[in-house]
Amino acid sequence: MRVIAAMGEAVYEVRVTKDGRPKLTYASPQLWRLYGVDGPQDRDPLELVHPDDRDLVATRLMRTLEGVPLAIDYRVVWPDGQIRWVRATGRPRLQADGSVLVAGTKSDVTDERASAVDAPSPRVKGDPAASRLTGRQMAVLELLAEGAGTDEIAVRLQITRTTVANHVAAILRRLGARSRLEAVHVARREGLLSDD
Repeated sequence: MRVIAAMGEAVYEVRVTKDGRPKLTYASPQLWRLYGVDGPQDRDPLELVHPDDRDLVATRLMRTLEGVPLAIDYRVVWPDGQIRWVRATGRPRLQADGSVLVAGTKSDVTDERASAVDAPSPRVKGDPAASRLTGRQMAVLELLAEGAGTDEIAVRLQITRTTVANHVAAILRRLGARSRLEAVHVARREGLLSDD
């Protein structure tokens, strides 16, 4: 665990009851730093989540009851009002009572999220080829060009693996490609992506 802490990640374990209520059962000290507080709080940790992201977090926790691994980016609001992005990943383990123990890591991805928003899009404006793809498909294509796989794309875009697969299928169809690699090649050739 010291290695994970040295990487700036927090280790946690949460029990999700059959009705979807989460109860934190373990948290490394780094977790509280990610939330901008000194230590364990008397209040529900979900109260530290940005109000607009609470339903998303609750929904993803409910899906762990179905055995779906947790992979989500969400915002937290620090006591001083600062908003930070946290990435949580975790593996669910079904318990005899029907609850699930989710153990995983959390890390601050605020800088990563900011750079992704600020990065210029490699999409060529006014190019007819660019109009073949939706904005979300372009985001998936850009991640494919970076070498990201289905799981990484799902986490980074906060969509399901099935949605990623659907976007990839649409990209292949619209670009007339037979593979992800060919789609990236076609996109670069047509100016949808830069060559760097």
